[in-house]
Amino acid sequence: MNNPTLFDAVYEDEPFEQQLLDLFDRHEKEIVHFLEREYGELSFDEKLAVMLTSCFVRAGHVCMPINKSADELALIIEMDESIIEKIQSKKLRLNESSIVGRPAENTPMILDGRLLYFRRYFRDEKKLLSWITEKGNHQKDIILKQTDREILHDLFESGKKDVNWQKVAAALSLFKPFTFHCLNFTVHKPPLCHFTTSHDFTLLVYTQ
Repeated sequence: MNNPTLFDAVYEDEPFEQQLLDLFDRHEKEIVHFLEREYGELSFDEKLAVMLTSCFVRAGHVCMPINKSADELALIIEMDESIIEKIQSKKLRLNESSIVGRPAENTPMILDGRLLYFRRYFRDEKKLLSWITEKGNHQKDIILKQTDREILHDLFESGKKDVNWQKVAAALSLFKPFTFHCLNFTVHKPPLCHFTTSHDFTLLVYTQ
């Protein structure tokens, strides 16, 4: 077990479920304690859902896929082996939960389809999506001249077999003031390739 403190009284005769919950960090336990002060005693599945969702957030995610079994969720974020060994291979039962609601409900956790969020992260994600959608729908009124096309071809070679997506991204930048450019670089490519692409983007926009 993980170094218990005076606040984490761990006994060998504790129920199996409590022994599992005791293995989580204090951060997750405090969230459960807070929710129980506000909503009353939580079921084991509710406690585990809260703790696992918190672990997903701390691992860099904003939500947790609820269609996975508990042990699958633990494996996704590479939790400690001591926890994975004790988590059962079953999905969490949250249908009757007082802390989990739909997007329009004012509950601390939100279930949106198959994704479970803390309300704060759900709200922030929706705000970000709205902002991206609004910016992405803006488009400049621009007509490419022949010289523009020539510059585009000079800066970005056309793919012999595949589409040159960097060239496509550069062309879209002329029309849309806000775009996402996902450049997928692999280990074997030169370390300056990202700089070169950014340099070509700058030259192309500068000519406009």
